[in-house]
Amino acid sequence: LQMVEFYFILAAVAVVSAGIFWRLLLGSLVMLFAGYLGEAGMINAWLGFLVGMAGWLFILYEIFAVKPA
Repeated sequence: LQMVEFYFILAAVAVVSAGIFWRLLLGSLVMLFAGYLGEAGMINAWLGFLVGMAGWLFILYEIFAVKPA
């Protein structure tokens, strides 16, 4: 839901393409999937945390560093 909120905020202030929606969704899925694997013990918890943080940093990069057009 947070990813959808970011997309709607960006869409409210500028014209954005559908591509940013899909990139934000990808970052969210990476973050959630890595967190699940780490919490379930399928991978090392720290690895899940680090991969999840990489997904979060990707989302932040898309929001703040990439031109949303």
